[in-house]
Amino acid sequence: MKQKYFKSELDFQMLCGFKNAYSIIKKEYNAFVNDPIIAYDNLRDNMSTAAKSIKSNKTDWKVFGLLMHGRSPADIIKEYSLSFNGKSTEELIKLANYIFLNHFQESQKILLPLIKDEANGIISVWFSQFQPGTKLGLHINNDPYMYRAHLGIDIPEDGDIGFKVCDDITRWKNGEILVFDPTNPHTAWNLSNKPRTVLIVDFFKPEQNRETMKELEAEQYKLMMAQNPNSFGMSGGMFDLEKLVHEKYAIPEIENNCIKYE
Repeated sequence: MKQKYFKSELDFQMLCGFKNAYSIIKKEYNAFVNDPIIAYDNLRDNMSTAAKSIKSNKTDWKVFGLLMHGRSPADIIKEYSLSFNGKSTEELIKLANYIFLNHFQESQKILLPLIKDEANGIISVWFSQFQPGTKLGLHINNDPYMYRAHLGIDIPEDGDIGFKVCDDITRWKNGEILVFDPTNPHTAWNLSNKPRTVLIVDFFKPEQNRETMKELEAEQYKLMMAQNPNSFGMSGGMFDLEKLVHEKYAIPEIENNCIKYE
C-alpha cells in the first residue's frame, strides 16, 4: 500500500551514500558504545542532542550527535562554554575530541564529503537508540526548513518496533532508510527485548529556497541555544497538539507512560 507521509529515499541522491556505508557505520558504532572510557550510559546527559530536555528519569532514549546544525559537539561545547553533570568545558571538549580521534574514522571518510557538499544541504547527523520498551509520544518538531531521514543501524528482527507519521505506519530494517517531514505528527516505539538504533540525517528541503531555509535554521539554532544550551540547538518535540490531531493520530497504548520532552 502506498504511503502518503513517507518520502522516497530515491528523491534524495546523497542518502545513497549513507545507505551504502551502513555496514561500516554499524561496526564503528558498536565499537563506540562498548568503549569503557566513554561510559555510554552517561552520554545522554553529557553530550546528547537531547541533554536535559526529556521528561524521564530513565535512560530509555540515548542519542549522540556527530554533527548538529553544521557544528561538531566540541565546537558547540567550546562556543557556549558548556559544563554539566560535573564535567567542565575542558573535560567535555577532551571527551568529544577523544571520540572523534578514536571512533568513526572510516565512517567519516565516507560521510564527510557528503556533509561538505553544500548541494546536499546536510544539517545534522546523529544516532538515536531506543532501549527495550521505549515509547516516544505523538509530537511534531518545529523544523519547517528540513526533512529527516532514519537509517536503520541495529534493528531487532523480532518484537513490536514501529514508526508512525500521521496515518502511515512502518518499521525499519537494517540498512533501510525512512524519510519524512518532522513537522507532521509522528511517534515511535521499541517494544522488543533489544535496543533499536538508527542514524538520523537532517537536511534542507531541496525544493525550497535554500537561503530562506538557512535563515530559518539559523534562527532556530540561536533560539534553542538561548533557551537551553544543553540541547545542542536541537528543536525537541511539541506535544501540546490540538485535541483533534491527537485523537486522529495518537496510538493509545504508545501514549501510556511514554517519553516526552520538557
